[in-house]
Amino acid sequence: MIVNATKDSFETDVLHSDVPVMVDMWAPWCGPCRIISPIVDDVAESIGGKAKIVKVNLDENPEIAQKYHVMGIPALLFFKDGKLVDRLSGVQNYDTLLNQLEYHTGTRNDRPERLPYRATRPISPLKTVAAIGTVVVMLGMMIMRALGG
Repeated sequence: MIVNATKDSFETDVLHSDVPVMVDMWAPWCGPCRIISPIVDDVAESIGGKAKIVKVNLDENPEIAQKYHVMGIPALLFFKDGKLVDRLSGVQNYDTLLNQLEYHTGTRNDRPERLPYRATRPISPLKTVAAIGTVVVMLGMMIMRALGG
């Protein structure tokens, strides 16, 4: 289950949740956020009702980033019983996210190791092309601004 939270719904969606929650802190202009988004969607589908996935657009809800000291995005915060229990920064692979959620839901007893990003699960070619295309467009826009165009 994926929920888009705001500063007004964050307490209900995350802090009062009866299941562990992974919060994806993102922004529309963030290239790495666009890369991890389909991975987060796949994890949400796999974990089912054992956990909740909440996405927070930090451009619209900067107060949440300040409250939880988010310094870079994408940032993934894990909550259990209303408390922040873990966090990951940057692009993460499917297995790392799923293992973290399974650990916090109690379906995995050993604390998962944190692996550097690498493709351990095939990602749909369409999602990969869309993510790369977004990054290329953003880089092009940055170059155009730098050149004054």
